[in-house]
Amino acid sequence: MKTLPILAAVLFLSTTVHAEVSIQPIGLTVGSPAIEAMDFGFRPSGLNAGTGIHLLITGFDSPLVKLDDDNSTLSSATDSTGKDLLQERPQDDNSYSFSSSSLIGPFPKISEDGKQLIVDLNVPQTPAPGATSITLDGTLLVTVALGKANVKAQGVATEPGKIQLGGHDVEVIGVSPSDWEEGKFKLELKMQTDLLDAISTWKITAPDGTELSDGPNSTMTMNTTAQLELTLEKKPDTINIELELYDGLETIEVPVAVEVGLGIE
Repeated sequence: MKTLPILAAVLFLSTTVHAEVSIQPIGLTVGSPAIEAMDFGFRPSGLNAGTGIHLLITGFDSPLVKLDDDNSTLSSATDSTGKDLLQERPQDDNSYSFSSSSLIGPFPKISEDGKQLIVDLNVPQTPAPGATSITLDGTLLVTVALGKANVKAQGVATEPGKIQLGGHDVEVIGVSPSDWEEGKFKLELKMQTDLLDAISTWKITAPDGTELSDGPNSTMTMNTTAQLELTLEKKPDTINIELELYDGLETIEVPVAVEVGLGIE
């Protein structure tokens, strides 16, 4: 059996999707189907059977807020021999089960200025021996912001309760000693993921203006609800919460039509 290389270099084609936005392949990982037979703890870290194509998308006119990986689509992925890389493999108890949503992501990265996006496309099949490229077609749905708005809540009690932030309901679960940092405290909040996605920057201050936190250090989401934990330097009876929110959100389609060189000889 001929073995495909696990990691191949990629630099083939950059595809412009409109006047400014462009897509450039920046990496490729190829995991042999033999990985699925390995004990999970013994597998190479972060490597699954199948092919991962890593794309850099740049040139957005407005800041990116998020990638909708649930509704983005990868409609075709074929290698130069014509092999369909989207064809599902037979699954066993050790296999990673691919679905339409798992083809996109799972952890897209947005640059600090909101103008660049890195997204991983994951397909279940590996290229055929002798293949020299992969051709991809699909559509990414990204949300961009046309502006920003500031919202504040002054004198928020650190005891359990509910507040309003810019018309959004936010639940204060409470403040308690930090589990990780001695002498510090954790503020736990619960909010809708729509609000969380729209937040550009955080500022939590004490009544005297002392800054206590600049944002959450852990987030757990379930369906449309997010629970956040923020570390505070101290525990006042009340705090001020100031958020900068992305405003004028708009979802745009970014077509993906790229050919990626495999570097296989």
